[in-house]
Amino acid sequence: MDASREADRLSALPDDLLVDIVERLSDLRTTIRISTLSRRWARIPRLLPVLEIDVYDVMTRADSEFTTCSAEAAAAAHAATARWLLMDQPTGGGRKKLFLAFYLIDSFLQSLGHAVGDAVERGHTECLEFTIWTQVSAASASDLDLDLYGKKFMDACPVAFSWLTSLTLHNLCFGADDARRLLDAAIRLETLCLSRCASQTEVLEIDAPRSQLMVLELLSCYFEKVDLIRVPQLGQVNCDDWSGENNPPLRFGYVPRLHNVSLASSWQWQEPFALSECLSNTRNLSIVHLSFRGAKIWVKPEEPNQLFPVFSNLRDMYLYDISHESELDWTLYVLHAAPSLRNLYIKISRHICGRNNFEDETKMLWETPDFKHNNLSLLQIKGFAVEKKVMEYVRLVIQRAVNLKNIHLLEQDPCVACEDTCLRYPRLMRPPRFPVDERRKNMVRARLTDGVCSSAKISIG
Repeated sequence: MDASREADRLSALPDDLLVDIVERLSDLRTTIRISTLSRRWARIPRLLPVLEIDVYDVMTRADSEFTTCSAEAAAAAHAATARWLLMDQPTGGGRKKLFLAFYLIDSFLQSLGHAVGDAVERGHTECLEFTIWTQVSAASASDLDLDLYGKKFMDACPVAFSWLTSLTLHNLCFGADDARRLLDAAIRLETLCLSRCASQTEVLEIDAPRSQLMVLELLSCYFEKVDLIRVPQLGQVNCDDWSGENNPPLRFGYVPRLHNVSLASSWQWQEPFALSECLSNTRNLSIVHLSFRGAKIWVKPEEPNQLFPVFSNLRDMYLYDISHESELDWTLYVLHAAPSLRNLYIKISRHICGRNNFEDETKMLWETPDFKHNNLSLLQIKGFAVEKKVMEYVRLVIQRAVNLKNIHLLEQDPCVACEDTCLRYPRLMRPPRFPVDERRKNMVRARLTDGVCSSAKISIG
């Protein structure tokens, strides 16, 4: 049978099957190519329930240097592609999920906004997500640039913004009232991610008592302070690599549903701060992530009664990328202050590539507390190795967590850069080995439970 007959047989399939095929096999470029096969295929991309239109997918190789001209050309191609894919949708059909990533260039925003607005009003869009870049850095832009980009952003496609459920902004600077205007316009917004953004004022105020915002992410931003005055639906906050001198730039006001907080920093100059002060006014936390990125421990020692108001409802604690040069006993303070904790996840960083050299302050700042914990069920350590410091720590947890059920000891994920470093510098001290054969694993289990009464099941590997 020749290829044309095969193509005809495929084209004879009903729309829903063709849509399913295109969904499984294609990206944006392939979707566009498929639409040119015939009139029968031309309408299929417009029936896709999930559509992602990324400016990077329409950029040519000649545009890869991302100059002003290439950004303009990419924005033009992106807007044209979006208009073509979004037009003539069947009434009531619409996109269930629509994702657009584009540059903030005013000459194309109106047409793009109208195309998206018309599409969502015709159908029943459940998820509309924008990812937006500016052409300058928020940290280095002039006042004129900041004012210009702010106006472009706030005045663009108001209908589309009213349907937004998720928004990611890169390199944008906020004026004094921009955050409030944004959340007033995006009445359905549930997720807001700010990446390398800044503010014209020292404090970015978010006062949105009627907002539906549930997730806020701050990634490498330049805010001196983010004041969450009233955000009643907010449940999750992620603050990654803040630029302030001391604490994360967060001030919590009325956030009654906040249950998940994540803090991560790799700056060597980060001064230790008190978690009880940083997380004040958060009384319903059930999940906390602290990631140290192989740097020094940047939390201060605190008595359990200071941390208890914040950690009293905690169920899951993630302490990630603790340098193998740091002590682990300080984590017992967290366990002591969180009587409801069920799961404790620890990840030890043993990377020798790009090793951070710092003075370990944890040994002199922390003392091992004596207490009994009745609710901890799981201890998981990734980056485990047979060394005195880690073995003693696991024994301490077993002794204090009297109802511990499971201990998972896992090897660190492979790192190509570490392997290359070992090949180039064979005399460099390698990290302790992970037990791989069953005989060594049994020896580890015996050492961990020697003289300790515990029914915890220890799995290695």
